[in-house]
Amino acid sequence: MSDRIFDTPESQKAALRQLKILVVILIISNIGLGLFGIYVLRSVDRKYSALIHQTVPPINELQTLTAWSVDAMRSTNPSLFPTSADGSSRAVQQAQSLIERDRELRTRALQREWLGLKPGEGRDLLEAGDAFTRDSLEILHLFETGRNAEAGQRREAVLRPAFDRYVASLTKTADALEAESLRTSGRLTEQTGSISHLMLGMASWPFVIVGLFFLAAILFVIGVLVRVTVFRGAEA
Repeated sequence: MSDRIFDTPESQKAALRQLKILVVILIISNIGLGLFGIYVLRSVDRKYSALIHQTVPPINELQTLTAWSVDAMRSTNPSLFPTSADGSSRAVQQAQSLIERDRELRTRALQREWLGLKPGEGRDLLEAGDAFTRDSLEILHLFETGRNAEAGQRREAVLRPAFDRYVASLTKTADALEAESLRTSGRLTEQTGSISHLMLGMASWPFVIVGLFFLAAILFVIGVLVRVTVFRGAEA
């Protein structure tokens, strides 16, 4: 009886056919999982690349702007402008170059795509920077025409508040950009972790299938042995 159960051509063909189907399913599953993994890796890479592109250069430019705005403010110090025409002209040209350098970097930075930059934040920084540049050039004009005393008074009364507002806007924008980058990075990390768990779950299903297959085989053998024992007992 046991020989007929295990060695019949029909049972061998059925077992071989099931084994082939299982192998085909495993191959298709591995290929699909590999393609899905490639897609996920490329998607994560694009997101992190966009995050870096929209945070690192702007933050670096804001830090540079803060330092250059200090240099521009210092260049309007009355002690740097001598009473002689030649010395005053050189000091004015040097100050103009520093103020223009700050303005150009600010314009270039605001044209860049920033992460989470709201229209109001960019407008506040632009207005504060333009006011600082305008007031600085007006004071340089006073130095250039020999009105050093008036320029010194206007520097403290007008330019210094404009400079403080400009630096405060730079700091506020940099803090907002850093906070948004941390939030975005945290969300990407959570998404990446969830996708990793999903991929691990999908990759483990062949082991579950193999375990179920062996469990079914064991139950089948036990059932056959029970049937053989009952049959032999009936014959006896």
